[in-house]
Amino acid sequence: MFARVLCLLFPGVLAVAACSQSAPSTNSSDSNIEGGGFESGYPQVGLLTLDVRGICTGALIASDVVLTAGHCIDNHQVKMFLTGSGVPSEVGGQAPSNMIPHEIEDTSLHDQFRRDPLVCPKPWPDVGLVKLRNPIRDITPLAFRASGTPALNSPGIGVGFGGFHDDAGNPRNQAKRSATMMVAEVRDTSLKVTKGSGHVMPGDSGGPLLFDNVIVGTTSCKDLNDDDNSTDHYFNRIDNGIDWIKRQLATWNHSVTVADSGVARILPDPR
Repeated sequence: MFARVLCLLFPGVLAVAACSQSAPSTNSSDSNIEGGGFESGYPQVGLLTLDVRGICTGALIASDVVLTAGHCIDNHQVKMFLTGSGVPSEVGGQAPSNMIPHEIEDTSLHDQFRRDPLVCPKPWPDVGLVKLRNPIRDITPLAFRASGTPALNSPGIGVGFGGFHDDAGNPRNQAKRSATMMVAEVRDTSLKVTKGSGHVMPGDSGGPLLFDNVIVGTTSCKDLNDDDNSTDHYFNRIDNGIDWIKRQLATWNHSVTVADSGVARILPDPR
């Protein structure tokens, strides 16, 4: 497991001011999101490469817009969004060559976001958006929840490119993994989630929590007050930031439609 995680961005060789972490142990009973399994689906979920050789996860919600965690883009330059499944790589290594790179045009951070990695769960929206230079036409974007929350103890699917241990116990990342995760608590801005078949690790930040293939949250942080061995962690509630998401998307010439069920979709790009 990953001990003393303040946030879940995965720095490479260099330290990242917004995220403090200690080295992953190799004595976890889960050989390999830690636990779960390799994922070849969810093509909308990709890898965000950052400056200082850090990584996060993001999900395509429009042909040219990626949803991620606010702390992934706060004080960081997002270098590229890569789609594909990736391959297990050494932590801090180059992006997998089997992924397709997409250039970044712009990023936007929620206007109420605060830079305080010592606070978890975060009482403010930990959400950000990434604008791609060119739309991705061969992947159908994911819907996201504008209102409503999943029931307690219900299982969702978490997807990310964060750390895990291979069969030899070596730390690896940059391979897409998924696992079931259980909703343990619903808060105003976050969902407390506990381990199902796996739990999130650094590098999974910004990755989606999915219910019925709809994004309800993005990976945010782990509470330092929890025991080091705890697998509980927090996802930012997307519905909490929906008004800002709509406003920001409008500046990028996108409109959002919300169904009676509370599920939001971005209208197809007319270009």
